[in-house]
Amino acid sequence: MSELTGKVAIVTGGSSGIGLATCQRLVKDGAIAISADLEAPEDSRIKFVKTDVTDQRSLQNLVETVVRQYHQIDILVANAGITEHKAGVADLDVANWQRVIDVDLTGVVLTDKYVVQQMVKQQSGSVINMSSILGCVKNLV
Repeated sequence: MSELTGKVAIVTGGSSGIGLATCQRLVKDGAIAISADLEAPEDSRIKFVKTDVTDQRSLQNLVETVVRQYHQIDILVANAGITEHKAGVADLDVANWQRVIDVDLTGVVLTDKYVVQQMVKQQSGSVINMSSILGCVKNLV
C-alpha cells in the first residue's frame, strides 16, 4: 500500500502533458487525483473540476467542490502553465505576455492562496509548485 492511498490531490493543468502524467501516477499510487483545468482529461480515472487559475471565483469553487465531495485536500500540484511567447522580445505581443504572467505566475499564487487556506483549517497538506526551464530557452531576446 502506498502512502498516497486515499489522499486527495488537486493538479492544476492536470488534463494534459506533465499534469496529466502526474494525475495518472497519483491514481496508480492510490490517490484521488483531481484535474483542475479548462478541459476534462480523457483518462476516466481522473476526477475533473473545470477551473480557470486566473479567476479567483473559479478557484474558490474548486476548493469548495473538492472539500464538499472529499472533505479534505491533502496535496496541491500547481502545474498549470502556457507558452504563448514564442518570438524574441523585439516582436513581443504584450497581450500574450500578460496572459502568460496571469496563468504561470499569478495563477500559481492564487491557487496556492485558496488551497492553503483549506490546508490551514485542516492543519495538514502539501503544496508542490511546478516550474519550467522555458526561460532558459534560446531566442527569447
